[in-house]
Amino acid sequence: ALTQRLDEKGNGLRELEEKNAKLRKEASRYQSALGVATNVRLGDDDQNHSVQLKRDIENLQSALENYVTHLKPNMNIDVEKVRALAKEYGCMNKVTERNLDKSFIKAILQRRTLDLVLSYRPQLSKHHGKDYALESDVELKMKDLLDLINVLTKSRDGNDKVTDATIIKIRQQVYGILGNRGFNDIIRNDRFFIHNLIFHISEKLNEMMNEYRKINDVNMKNRVESMAPKLVRDICKLFWFRVYVQEPALEYFFFPENVIIDQNMMEGKWNDDETNQLHVDICYFPMFGSSLQSSDRKIHTPARVFPQKKN
Repeated sequence: ALTQRLDEKGNGLRELEEKNAKLRKEASRYQSALGVATNVRLGDDDQNHSVQLKRDIENLQSALENYVTHLKPNMNIDVEKVRALAKEYGCMNKVTERNLDKSFIKAILQRRTLDLVLSYRPQLSKHHGKDYALESDVELKMKDLLDLINVLTKSRDGNDKVTDATIIKIRQQVYGILGNRGFNDIIRNDRFFIHNLIFHISEKLNEMMNEYRKINDVNMKNRVESMAPKLVRDICKLFWFRVYVQEPALEYFFFPENVIIDQNMMEGKWNDDETNQLHVDICYFPMFGSSLQSSDRKIHTPARVFPQKKN
């Protein structure tokens, strides 16, 4: 009888051990699932991973410079219009026929290119429901969804990490999709057409740029103008979508004129020992980072600026 009772206790212990093992396994699976649900870090192979994004920003800077060109050879620069543009931006650099600083003109034309493209941001929402405004419609629907989730978290009892992470992940995934497919060629009846917005901005950009610098060689003119659609598309994707895939989302900032040169936040052509004598004449590509207006800012890529000596 004693042996029987011991055997029964032994069997009971084994059953408890098996149940405990099963519970530990389930808890481990739950913790793993929770980790996946709350993880907002981007994978190393994600096109929006910080390393790849930095590389793409640098590639965009190069593409912008190539589009503006080196302003030589066989090109005519409209000095009066460039001078007026410099005045519009508040630059101290004097543009004259005798002082034709092409490095400065390249910088100011790069800034003008960015400003033109980015000025079209508000136009998209005006064409709600059109196929060429689909990117804007997707973004608006996402914002509506996130607003509703925020209302839900404030008006319904509960406390969990998944909800907060989901809000971030929805933003990341939707902007990731827009950064990948947004403003790509439109498909109609199995045919491909350049996106209406990209076509329109490219036309305006080429027209504007030809007012400041005229390329006399026809082949070169056609080659440079053919760069516009991809350049415009990449600018729109980066500034309007891809920066919001990061966590925290990135901001960009153009330094105003007359700000003292800060090598931690800016890059340009100068000697290290003369920075205390220089200020910004034109910021032609913005700084990207997070919390840029605070002391604990994190800089992703520095701004590109053209310096001018203090008077």
